[in-house]
Amino acid sequence: MHNMGGAYRIWWNQKIRDVLLENQSREGDRAGSWDPVGDARATPGRRVYCTALNALCLEVYYRYSEALTSFGTAPDLDDLLSE
Repeated sequence: MHNMGGAYRIWWNQKIRDVLLENQSREGDRAGSWDPVGDARATPGRRVYCTALNALCLEVYYRYSEALTSFGTAPDLDDLLSE
């Protein structure tokens, strides 16, 4: 969705952000991480694997901000997502 840009990128960011934040552990030693539930590929890496991938999904706009602006002005995602 990043490469498709525009509305696709915004839609994906909003959906993945909501799902990830809903499922993030909030208590105890596991706070801030994700349980490896429902993904057979996560079994070998368990919690570390899931947390690493989910954190990367949440930070994609910080990591690629220069790439986004090189194609023109990147929209303010907070404004677009609140519409």
